[in-house]
Amino acid sequence: MVNETIIIGGPGGAGKTTLSRAIGRSLDRKSLTLDDLVIAARAITTPDTHPPLHSGRDGHLRYFTETPPQQLIANASELALTVWQMAERVIRHHRASKTPLVMDHWLFEPELIAALDPAAAVLWLHIDPAALERRERATDFTVGSTDPEAMHRNFMARSLWRNEYLAAEAEEYGQPVLRLTGKELPGDVLSAALSLLA
Repeated sequence: MVNETIIIGGPGGAGKTTLSRAIGRSLDRKSLTLDDLVIAARAITTPDTHPPLHSGRDGHLRYFTETPPQQLIANASELALTVWQMAERVIRHHRASKTPLVMDHWLFEPELIAALDPAAAVLWLHIDPAALERRERATDFTVGSTDPEAMHRNFMARSLWRNEYLAAEAEEYGQPVLRLTGKELPGDVLSAALSLLA
């Protein structure tokens, strides 16, 4: 039987939320993407009170078009600590109420999850870089940018870095990594995930 708290991590575009919801349905438990909490937190904070939450406050088009990849990576690392404070509170709340939970986000960190007590079940998604590139090209993410290619390049540099970084860190902490080609059927991804989480 898997842990009452399941955490799904990985880069943006890997399929975390889709998998989290499928696990939730399969195991009859609540699923939550932390993106929703981040949006809410931004609405009730300011750049002065919580700078990491507002690094892209001028809008994602300008942010990803004009910010170099190394700065995007640094900003994401700062944001990860802020996001984790919210995630920990949610996990503690669900544990106290004995409500099993599946939670996903692209900013979870293997080191922080390893320090949870009691431990949570965790699964990291790593996706083939070419598949991640194709998925992002298929979105309308860069529409409206003054330089769509620069925006795509900067965004992908951060995503591809995070893809490799998370897989390497997860393995260092003995946490399972589900490596995807991007061609798997959703049911096969769910089966593989449940097997690794069991």
